Amino acid sequence: MIGRRAIGALLILALAAWGAVGTVAEYWIRHYTVGQESRAGALLPAEDGGLTVAGSALTESDEPVCAGIFMLHIGPDGEPGHPALYDWGGVFAAEDMVATEDDGLIFAGSTTEYGAQGIDMFLLKVDGSGQTLWSSVLGAALDESARRIVKASDGGYFVIGNQVDPGDVVADPGTPGYGGLEGRCAPYVARVENEGQPVWKTALSSDENVVAFDGAATDDGGCLVLATAYGYPNVCDSLRLIRLDGNGDILWTRSRDDGSSKGYALLRTSPGQFLIAGAQSFPEDPSRGNRRAFLILVDADGDEVWSRHYGDPDRTSAAYALVETAAGLFVAAGTEY
Repeated sequence: MIGRRAIGALLILALAAWGAVGTVAEYWIRHYTVGQESRAGALLPAEDGGLTVAGSALTESDEPVCAGIFMLHIGPDGEPGHPALYDWGGVFAAEDMVATEDDGLIFAGSTTEYGAQGIDMFLLKVDGSGQTLWSSVLGAALDESARRIVKASDGGYFVIGNQVDPGDVVADPGTPGYGGLEGRCAPYVARVENEGQPVWKTALSSDENVVAFDGAATDDGGCLVLATAYGYPNVCDSLRLIRLDGNGDILWTRSRDDGSSKGYALLRTSPGQFLIAGAQSFPEDPSRGNRRAFLILVDADGDEVWSRHYGDPDRTSAAYALVETAAGLFVAAGTEY
């Protein structure tokens, strides 16, 4: 989401993993700078074995601050190509991207420009050579930003993010024990056609402070939204899984209310099943140890198939990202300290 934080330089680490015990070898590590400063938001494998990186680049640090969306191809050996910078003299951020069937890319993020009302979702499509094909602003009267864009099973795309009410302050984001945004949040989802035109937009509003982190398409034309309901000032948060149909109507909501749980990543593993990565702790029962990373497999109705905790119970861990390898394995990445 757009903010006034320092974004620095890109850091890309290439790893190879193999063997039954998950031995890891470092291929290369590189730093890259696009514009004055840059921050990566999304990463996709490229056909040549390299990577395509997208994110936000600071183009003017003096007031008024200007930031654009960048795209950078990195070869298999870590050598960068010439970056493409999409800069319209305002503030734009890219948080995710998806490859299209015509060899293009769609970037999803946010902007304060192009007629946006405060902060709005922003989509940008480029062709295989990086030329702009179209852009679209999606939003409402509050502040909306995109975190994920996924292909719908029956055509078009779901853009999944958050709507923030800056006038309803919950807490400073740096407040101990609080992991949300300053204003009260609700997941915000838009369905768009292939040219970026919105079919519908909806805020999944409630009295709670709920932040969407990820999403996935379902086989029947709907989508799943993975979110966390922050209980601050109470100590317990709750993982939420919200099922929408193709018209944006809520079919059901599932909560994980045992202790304090957060969901960060969602991945479709097979028809009708989805893998969730996150973290869980038990603030009211210290005997159960520190916060630990977990994986949960759920079926199409959101019911748990299995769950596992990972990491040393005497340390603190969380799983933030999921990916499926070419060999059909599922890898979770996170932190432990």
